[in-house]
Amino acid sequence: MRVSREHRLWVDALLAGARDVAVHTSLDQRCDLSLRAATRSGDRTGYPAAGLLMRSDLVPAWPDLVVVGKKGSRELTEIRRELVASDILLCLFDDVPDHVFLREPSEGIHFGVDTDPAKRGVIGLRQLRTGQDPPLGATLPGRYFPTGSDTVFSKYLRPPQEGGVADVLRLEGNDGLIKPLAQAHSLSDLHPAQLAVQLVNAPLEQELVPGRAREGGH
Repeated sequence: MRVSREHRLWVDALLAGARDVAVHTSLDQRCDLSLRAATRSGDRTGYPAAGLLMRSDLVPAWPDLVVVGKKGSRELTEIRRELVASDILLCLFDDVPDHVFLREPSEGIHFGVDTDPAKRGVIGLRQLRTGQDPPLGATLPGRYFPTGSDTVFSKYLRPPQEGGVADVLRLEGNDGLIKPLAQAHSLSDLHPAQLAVQLVNAPLEQELVPGRAREGGH
């Protein structure tokens, strides 16, 4: 990935070079002078000030990948987006960003199990109480279920039928998922909406800033 500044004088030089290609006759020269005068007197607020060039497998995998540039708290205007190749994306902005956010398309939301830093299959706990910090539904940083060396798959799958594979969660009962998951929130039980909140896998977001990168979720 590369981020660049786009200087207006270089853009003017590029436009001039493109126009000169077609100048052959005296009529072309007179027309070119008129075109130059018209473009110089026009509004230049649409000129790009910065560009982002990204080569990644994310480009073909997520055609609707969200790329947001910010300067401070202001979201920059994306002047142009161009698919240069199947895995290369070019975005031009109206100002130079100090933060760039790459977001999985919002339709990527689904229900499932997360992976913790130890690569265990776990549930990343989410806030179930109102008026708290973080707010309702937000991720509780660093809190996962189950704890220890267990995973959701090692403790809470129903026994398989003969010749089958264990691939269905065991939710109810003393050895089911719901009660201990509720206890992780200091609750006695979870109603269906609360369970759904716990199993939400939100679209991922990667924040890129000079000198470091930070990953998070919505």
